[in-house]
Amino acid sequence: MLSNVVSRANAAFRQPFTLADFSDRVAAMWGPRQMVDEAGGYRATFTEAGAMVRVLSEVIAASCAPNERVVLAVPNSYDQFLLCLAVSRAGCLPVPVNSQMKPAEIDHVVADSEAALVVTSLDQLDEMALDLRDRFGSIAAIEPATPAHDDVAALFYTSGTTGKPKGAALTHKALVGSAGLATLAPIGFGDVEVVVALPVAHIFGFAMLVASAAAGVRVHFMSRFRAGPVLDAIEERRSAAFVGVPAMYRMMLEAGADHRDLKSIRLWISGADALPEGLASTFKKLGAAAELPMIGPVGEAAFVEGWSRSVVEQRFGCRCRWCRNGSAATSRCECPATGSGSSTRTARCWATGAKANCRCAGRGC
Repeated sequence: MLSNVVSRANAAFRQPFTLADFSDRVAAMWGPRQMVDEAGGYRATFTEAGAMVRVLSEVIAASCAPNERVVLAVPNSYDQFLLCLAVSRAGCLPVPVNSQMKPAEIDHVVADSEAALVVTSLDQLDEMALDLRDRFGSIAAIEPATPAHDDVAALFYTSGTTGKPKGAALTHKALVGSAGLATLAPIGFGDVEVVVALPVAHIFGFAMLVASAAAGVRVHFMSRFRAGPVLDAIEERRSAAFVGVPAMYRMMLEAGADHRDLKSIRLWISGADALPEGLASTFKKLGAAAELPMIGPVGEAAFVEGWSRSVVEQRFGCRCRWCRNGSAATSRCECPATGSGSSTRTARCWATGAKANCRCAGRGC
């Protein structure tokens, strides 16, 4: 018990995660806890998932050189998340592909990322493992790679809705650097489940899986969002949290969320875009703060909303050099001048909940 507390505190304050060591460390922290219960698919404890990542990473390390790109063109699934961890553990760069991409778009990602390997299924890696054993007799065991926190950890590509997919290189610090704080969350002490129906190849979906794993929270992963089945899952499984984007909340309300028993929900999370006014308060009332013996559900669920830099940029026409994702996003931005004088002004911008603000903070005010 004490060693678990120490390892969690270490991840939070002294030795932040890297994507390469993430699976080993959360497996050591949470061991027999259920990590994932995928709708109609994969179920595993943290120990089992960690062992799977280790085996996959050894196959990848035997097939690719360090820092080579590995495109993961697999269906949207928890497997895709574990494959990302395996590629990074092997010292390579994962390039997860959105399952909605067209073949031509995937071909572009493969070429643009200069991928050394394209993985289309777990069966493919099983076949590679058999081939390696036939050729060499065994596959060498490896320890997790040891990248610097500012090294590139993964490449995420846009869906290509406004042109060819474009890649964004994200560092270990950006992807998992702050995940250690989630290990200290009190929800880690109970049997807690979060429902996630987001694309793994999108940074918001990926970040939510990272945070859930770090906190020791079981994920009920649904590869495709459909309002009815998601509401069924929450109601039947008595899930404690749901993560989605604003459009999902609108669709759930249209599908009759207000006529469902969602009182098991303690936390609603929304991200990637601004939530329409009033929608958050509606869902807060559908959940509950707690359930008391002989009394039942009391209070309202919490609602956490996060914006990224793009929201501030679009709202104010600013160009921001850095913003932190989360319920409070802040950045140094160059914004259009509001009057005579300088063509731009330096501003401190932030977004919290459904509001965004910019305050002049320097030259050109």
